[in-house]
Amino acid sequence: VLEANALTSAAADPPQLNVRDFGAVGDGVSDDGAAIQRALAAAAALGAGTVLRFPAGRYVLGLAPEKPVHLLIRGLCDVTLAGEAGPEGAATEFAGGGHATLVRFEDCHNVRV
Repeated sequence: VLEANALTSAAADPPQLNVRDFGAVGDGVSDDGAAIQRALAAAAALGAGTVLRFPAGRYVLGLAPEKPVHLLIRGLCDVTLAGEAGPEGAATEFAGGGHATLVRFEDCHNVRV
């Protein structure tokens, strides 16, 4: 389970982050789980109002079907997770290694997706 634990505080001018700046590739092949985890931790540390952008692409969470992985987002507050459109109708997409749950939110408040 990939996990992002977070406590946030109010921010006057909310920052914008991009998962690609943390190593996520979004190519549908590379495992982006650890990079997304780092990006979520940074968003949580920056505080309320932060926007975490996921440019158009296919973000893989775990590569092996026999090793189920999902992204557990725990304790995130007042953060926006924003997908973006790409060329020719491309979108932000998450893919997993055979597990039914790709993203799970626990103890989160006011998280917009």
